[in-house]
Amino acid sequence: MRWRQDGFTLIELVVVLLIVAACVTIVFPKFSVGFLDQQRLRSSVSRIASVAEYAHQRAVCTHLTHLLHFNIEEGRYWVTAQTSDGKVVPIADGLNLMGRLPEGVQFSGIEFQDMRTDSKNIVTIEFSPQGWIEPVTVYVASSEGRKMSIVMNEMLGYVETLEVVE
Repeated sequence: MRWRQDGFTLIELVVVLLIVAACVTIVFPKFSVGFLDQQRLRSSVSRIASVAEYAHQRAVCTHLTHLLHFNIEEGRYWVTAQTSDGKVVPIADGLNLMGRLPEGVQFSGIEFQDMRTDSKNIVTIEFSPQGWIEPVTVYVASSEGRKMSIVMNEMLGYVETLEVVE
C-alpha cells in the first residue's frame, strides 16, 4: 500500500509556526513602542489644540479674556478666565480644561512675540473677547524624538497641529 503525501506534516507546520512566533516576538515590541509613542504624542497635541480652540470660542461667547497656561517643567496646562477687574478665575463649566502630558511626552518650546512668564515659569497665552489670539507656536516632543507643533493664528483665530520634520 502506498501513501500519498499531498500536504504538510504536523511537524512541518509546528516548525513554521515556531519560526513565525519567534520573529513576531523579536520585531513586534520594537514596532509597538514606536507606534504607542507616536499615538501618545498625537493625542497630547490634539488635546491641547482642542483646549485652545475651546478657550478661544469661550472668550468670544462670554466676552471675557481667557488664558491658557503652560507649566513647561511639569508638563501641565489649564485654562482660566480673566474678569473685567483683572481677577483670574478658574472655569467651572463641567469640562476638564486641565491636562498633563503623558509619560514620554514633554513641551520642547513655545515661541511667540511677547513671552510672559510668572515667577513659577508658567507661560500664558491670551485669547481676547474680540476673537484674536496671540500668535504662538507650542512645540511638543516625544521621548523617541518625534515632534509636533500647535500653531495659533493671530487674526484668523484658528488652531492647527503640524508634524515637525527635521
